[in-house]
Amino acid sequence: MATPGEPVVHRVLIANRGEIARRVIRSCVKLGVETVSIFTTVDALAPHVREATRAVCLGDNPREYTNAARLVQEGPDATVALRHKRGAPFAATLDGEPVAWLSSFRVAAGQVLAVGQIIGSVGVRGYLAVRGGVEVPPYLGSRSTFPGGKFGGYQGRYLRVGDSLPLSKTADQGAEPTTLPAELAPAFGGGGECLAGGRTDVRPDDTVLFQRLTLADALAARLATDAAVAAVRSVAVGAAPEAEALAAYRTAVAAAAAAAAAPDLPLPPSRALTLELPPKEGFPGAQYRLAGDRYVQVEYGPMELDVRLRVRVHCLQAILKEMAAAGELPAGGLVETSPGVRSCMVEYDIALLSPGRLLQALELAESRIPDVSSMVLPSRVVHLPMAFDERWTREAIAKYMKSVRPTAPYLPDNIAYIAENNGLAGGKDEVRDTIFSASYLVLGLGDVYLGAPCAVPLDPRHRLVTTKMNPARTFTAEGTVGIGGSYMCVYPMDSPGGYQLVGRTLPIWNTFGRCGPFSPAKPWLLEFFDQVRYYLVSESELETMRAGFASGQFDIEITPTTFDVAAYTAMVAGLEVETTALKAQQRTAMDKMLLAEADSLAELAAAGLDAAAAAAGAADDEDDESVYDKPGYVKVVAAFSANVWEVRVEVGQAVAAGDTLLVLEAMKMETPVAAPVAGRVLAVRAKLSTLAPSGMTLLVIDTNEQEA
Repeated sequence: MATPGEPVVHRVLIANRGEIARRVIRSCVKLGVETVSIFTTVDALAPHVREATRAVCLGDNPREYTNAARLVQEGPDATVALRHKRGAPFAATLDGEPVAWLSSFRVAAGQVLAVGQIIGSVGVRGYLAVRGGVEVPPYLGSRSTFPGGKFGGYQGRYLRVGDSLPLSKTADQGAEPTTLPAELAPAFGGGGECLAGGRTDVRPDDTVLFQRLTLADALAARLATDAAVAAVRSVAVGAAPEAEALAAYRTAVAAAAAAAAAPDLPLPPSRALTLELPPKEGFPGAQYRLAGDRYVQVEYGPMELDVRLRVRVHCLQAILKEMAAAGELPAGGLVETSPGVRSCMVEYDIALLSPGRLLQALELAESRIPDVSSMVLPSRVVHLPMAFDERWTREAIAKYMKSVRPTAPYLPDNIAYIAENNGLAGGKDEVRDTIFSASYLVLGLGDVYLGAPCAVPLDPRHRLVTTKMNPARTFTAEGTVGIGGSYMCVYPMDSPGGYQLVGRTLPIWNTFGRCGPFSPAKPWLLEFFDQVRYYLVSESELETMRAGFASGQFDIEITPTTFDVAAYTAMVAGLEVETTALKAQQRTAMDKMLLAEADSLAELAAAGLDAAAAAAGAADDEDDESVYDKPGYVKVVAAFSANVWEVRVEVGQAVAAGDTLLVLEAMKMETPVAAPVAGRVLAVRAKLSTLAPSGMTLLVIDTNEQEA
């Protein structure tokens, strides 16, 4: 949220006339926002022109009101910088003249900065930095964009051709154009990073060897990086001459090495399991695992589902937060704690809180955890409607079978698979009855995205178990309910996923928190230790409820209650005989289904090899790609290895710059590939549902007709 009294928007361009424009101006004046009126000569003396903070004449032609390129010329000057990550520079020009990467330069109003294709075959990302940043409203403390969740950044979506991004008032203030000194520039490739044949990119089937660092090495590297950042900043803002900044950097690097060699407490062993505390009466035992130089993972007890361990994790989080607030930890040293079912990932800043001191604090926190066996925690019973085995789930499975995997033990019906995997004689009906009888205790949030619950039935007799889809789906409808392992999850957005799908419920995320149980500070529905209970509704009833819930016209029942650990433990003990029999039944059924899955995967692999051989043969028969190395021909290449999910154009089709040509799928995400230029599709080399390796030419665009 913006600071009260501080406008998120500093300047508004008014592309309108008359009284409407005047109303906008009056509203902006009240908010302290500058206004820019645009006009043609016929309106030169109009009130909306005179009352605006600034007015810009577009000439005599009224059509200039809709000329986006003309309006951009009235934007502010800016100081920008181009940088690449992992050695991925792009072709870049300013008004047609090449500009250097790892440097900053001024872009005057009306100039065009064009960023094109990757230079070479290394890397996939580049960054454009603007002095002062892009002035978009912060969301949950960030200005970044999450397109999948449709929030943050610019309108919560990918940028499109014609978008106009508002820049900060300081876009051209306080910094002089500069080039990063060579000593501070990141170096990619060469030395230990260079692969066979002099390559610096990693390709399928490559063997990658990692260099093991000690915690002392990591601490020294972090402190040296901080010194480099400080030096770069001082050069960029003109706080110090380059020579002076470099001298300070060298001194800081030497000091970093000395500081890393003499921490406030001895560094723990640089191995994954850095500390282990044995179990004893009232304590399940703990393991402390290093996760790089930013995290320590705390794990409790044996690797089994025990809700009491989750309660212990909850206590650890609370105590660490109290210790940080009381000054028992260095300010800023404890960054965040993320709970799991029997673990807690502790993020820390190694430059502020040494690993030795962190482990000391974790042991101290452990000693302060009370007896969890008798704890009573606040809880809520959240009643949600669910349409069971509905059309949205079936559509997601059909899409999966078409584009990912046509056959599997869990296809074409996830629910029938769940019944078979658990040895349920009642089939799908018994799955339904079990789900609607269960009370799901929320142990985690954000398991998939955006406050998605990781919840387990309180009654162990309701714990259906499943494997996940392999490979995962690339699409799951928002609100879908799935089961993976013994956990229930609700997908809060359209997203990839691997849980077996059983139905759909209400949205559990409300971006702006404007209605119902949501708020701007808490746009997610569920909380830790909530108990979710479903009731059955039809598809049409659910559609009506979903629309009403999103608009604040349908309320759900939420009942305050408690979670009594001792009562839960007694209940589980009383059901031990039934639970043991159920687990044996599930084990027998699962072994059978795992064998079926192994056979299915073997068949899938054989079919894939045959398809790959056929594709290779077809590729050999195609024309040599060099025929497209002609003036005006633009090759669109795959920036990374991915499956061709969708091809949206055909040979001969006219396309505009920014049009989506095809969609690639990798890492459970779909990525649109846009036309870099306008022209006509000359060739489509991408094949639907096949692998496109990094650097492959997907299609070719002929720009010659466009130029003519």
